[in-house]
Amino acid sequence: MQRVLNLAEEVREQTTHLWNSVQFDARLFWHNINLHSFILPCLVGIILGFFLLVSPMLAVVLSMGIIIVVLSVSKPVVLCYLLISVTILTSGIERGRWFPILSVNEVSLLGAVAIVLTIVLIDKRRKIAIPKYFGMAFIVLIGGMVIIPIAIYLLQGTQLTMTNAFKMVSPIQYFLLFWIFTVLPESESDRRNLIWWMLAFGVIVAVIGLLQGLGIGFVNRLLDLLYASSHESMAARAGRITSLLGAWNSLGIFMMTIFLISWAVLFEIDRLIGRLLIMGVMALSALCLITSGSYAGIIGSVLGLFLLQIFSQRRTRSMPILIIGFIGVILAIFLFYPLLQPLIEKRLAYQFRVGGLIPQTILYRFKVWREIFIPAIQQHFPWPVYPTVPSYFAWQFEESQYILLLFRTGLVGFISFLVWIGLTIGWLNRCYQRSQGFNKAITSATITLVIMLVLTGFTNEVFSFAGSIDYLWILLGLVANSMVKT
Repeated sequence: MQRVLNLAEEVREQTTHLWNSVQFDARLFWHNINLHSFILPCLVGIILGFFLLVSPMLAVVLSMGIIIVVLSVSKPVVLCYLLISVTILTSGIERGRWFPILSVNEVSLLGAVAIVLTIVLIDKRRKIAIPKYFGMAFIVLIGGMVIIPIAIYLLQGTQLTMTNAFKMVSPIQYFLLFWIFTVLPESESDRRNLIWWMLAFGVIVAVIGLLQGLGIGFVNRLLDLLYASSHESMAARAGRITSLLGAWNSLGIFMMTIFLISWAVLFEIDRLIGRLLIMGVMALSALCLITSGSYAGIIGSVLGLFLLQIFSQRRTRSMPILIIGFIGVILAIFLFYPLLQPLIEKRLAYQFRVGGLIPQTILYRFKVWREIFIPAIQQHFPWPVYPTVPSYFAWQFEESQYILLLFRTGLVGFISFLVWIGLTIGWLNRCYQRSQGFNKAITSATITLVIMLVLTGFTNEVFSFAGSIDYLWILLGLVANSMVKT
């Protein structure tokens, strides 16, 4: 009996020792384990599994969103690359097609702003210094072109639809873009890489535009499917191309933008292969610009080239490359001209069908302004007419940045815009005097682009064109970033 009791006591002691050991190991495990690294993946997996059951496409979108958030938190400048990509790839897609009310690039911009705000709040080491220009420009543009005109409409009893409201507040998105590109890049290397990325997407747009001009079937089907617009459907008949931007005027001004940025940074590229690539970008953008038939873009590119030469501190060194580049553009035109000849000849025949040296589109603009928009502006002056062109108007496009301002925002918006232009050029000039090397090249490109947009704005609403206006505000952000980070 005693032996049984002794055995039972020994079993109890062994059991107690084993239990204590297990408890200790468990406590040690939970003490050492990084709990969030274990629970968070499980939670994400459960959520993805649920959405996969509901909608596989929704699960894919959510997975991409999670990947973007993780990459952005680990390397925030990734957001800049994503914004450039989404802006160019989706700006030509009509509003409300993929998301209610909003366009794809607006949704991506709002998501990027939310992520950047989170990063800024979490990372206390990130230096945030916004130039005074930002605040002054914000007050002038938003106050004069958004708040006051909307107040006037409300006092007049004008009913603002959701579409009209988004048209009126659209300038706010450019300040968000400016802020992101001011805050996120960390060095000149980041700014260089972002410029390369911008030029790369310019090449994508140019190549697709040229393929559209050549009548490549699958390209035209892709544009019909994703980038359908009134311009896109009329492009072949009018002898024009639209590429990813959905409008031939937007494409022409965007190619002008790519051409001017390329020339501005050409001499800040150290390696020969890099310079050859830049010259290739210039040749493609020039060829696409000519094929688009945008006279405003062509004239703006030529004038902008001369203005950049004035800014350049390497005029003597740049002349041989300028001559070589000009010869390269001419060779590219001769090389592709037999393929694009029907498109170009159709465009020229349309422009000068009534004889004379003034293009038909310019003559028609004079007619539209004289008969449709100027009478309406005079009737309401100095107040705005309406946030968008009413459907009963005989023509739906203002065909001028300044007619648009007077029609949509009245005299106060028109004056605010001019004040903003003056503030911007003055600030850029001060930045130009203080900068060196690549930063000076970016600043000169930005000043030139602003001036060329002001000039081309007489015959196009260029400050609302997809692509070029986004690139302008990105460049303004990069200039501000170069001042903050130096």
